[in-house]
Amino acid sequence: DKAVKMVFPDIENFCDAYLPRDYVSQVKPHPDHLVSALKKMEVNNPTYCLMVGDHLMDIEGGKRMGMKTAGVLTGKITRLGFIGAGADYILDDVTAITGIIFKE
Repeated sequence: DKAVKMVFPDIENFCDAYLPRDYVSQVKPHPDHLVSALKKMEVNNPTYCLMVGDHLMDIEGGKRMGMKTAGVLTGKITRLGFIGAGADYILDDVTAITGIIFKE
C-alpha cells in the first residue's frame, strides 16, 4: 500500500475497490481477497467479472471464483505460463484490455 500511495497518492479516488494485500486477512490466490473486492463493489455474481493480473496467483484466484481471467505479459510470467494456468486471455500489455471489454 505504501509503495502504491507514493506513486499514486489518490488512487482510492479512481477505484471502486482498492484492496492492497495489507487490507485483507488472506491474499490471492485465496478467494477472500476477491470476495472482499466484490462485496465492496456490490457484485453478487463473480462470473460477470474479469480478473486481470500479471502473476499466476491472479489467474488462480480468479478461476477459483469462477471469473474469466486475463494474464498481462509484464515479464514476470511467460505466455506459456499463462496458457498453462488456464488464462482465458493473454494480453501483451494492459491497454489491450479494452479489446476484451468492448468485444464481450
